[in-house]
Amino acid sequence: MYSRCGDVDESVKVFAEMGERNLWTWTALINGLAVHGRGGEAVEVFDRMVASGLQPDDIAYTGVLVACSHSGLVDEGWRIFNSIWNVEEPLMEHYGCMVDLLGRAGLVKEAYDFVQKMPMKPNPVIWRTLLGACVNHNHIELAETVEERIQKVEPNHDGDYVLLSNAYCTAGRWAEKAGLMHAMEQKGISKQLGCSWINMDQERHEFVSGDTKHPQADQIREFLVTSVMKALRDEGYTPSVSSSMFDLEVEEKEESVVHHSEKLAVAFALLGSKDHGAIRIMKNLRICGDCHSFMKHVSKTFDKEVVVRDRNRFHHFKQGCCSCGDYW
Repeated sequence: MYSRCGDVDESVKVFAEMGERNLWTWTALINGLAVHGRGGEAVEVFDRMVASGLQPDDIAYTGVLVACSHSGLVDEGWRIFNSIWNVEEPLMEHYGCMVDLLGRAGLVKEAYDFVQKMPMKPNPVIWRTLLGACVNHNHIELAETVEERIQKVEPNHDGDYVLLSNAYCTAGRWAEKAGLMHAMEQKGISKQLGCSWINMDQERHEFVSGDTKHPQADQIREFLVTSVMKALRDEGYTPSVSSSMFDLEVEEKEESVVHHSEKLAVAFALLGSKDHGAIRIMKNLRICGDCHSFMKHVSKTFDKEVVVRDRNRFHHFKQGCCSCGDYW
């Protein structure tokens, strides 16, 4: 419960005070450490569990492999993955974790070869994981190959088009991006909007990118642009517009990234909060690179801890640094 709410340190404390532990409690701690980016600790806990005589189950193996993935522990990941064979054949989820681990570490071609040699047919999730790695590490040709494989098993998924579109945009391949956007329009595929939630004064507030529906929308947007962004720019922050549409002017590109949902949520918190504690935000999508940089600057400039739980993990921003070590 504590780790799901963003306080993994309290989870560690409760676990340490337990008189008896079972496979479920060990696994809960491993999973908690994993989503908070504390992979090294998660591996240590896993090894202690095995040394205690408990046999890991599928969930425990998945949890520790996720921990390795989020912390870039490639060698440890291989060690643990290979140890599964001592008990049973790895499941699809375990293969998926290894693809994610290799892909995040930039070993994209190794990840592709790994998928090609899998003893079972890769599911769309594995292919999509590989596609994300290709895009993040600018392997565009391989991304196109992977996208073709995805289209054969699960076509018309908005996330695939968005990922490849971002890759084309980053590489300056505007014609391919435009073609992809046109294909989405023709097929009636729309991009999932980014959405963030924050609790203030025991009330939940929801923001979407470019939000105008919140009762304080105008005030929040003005405060974000004239106060927050100005303060951050003075400290060296510049919005990243590499994934914005090619036919927009620089000012319009910056405008498009300024109003991402998590930025609006932070501005709302800074504008109205009387609480000196951390700002805690939940988000439905993976945090983008620009918002990640924005949060680091906010934490330093405003001397405020910011905790963001995105689709994959927790990010704890303190004094200009993130718990993920910019590895996510």
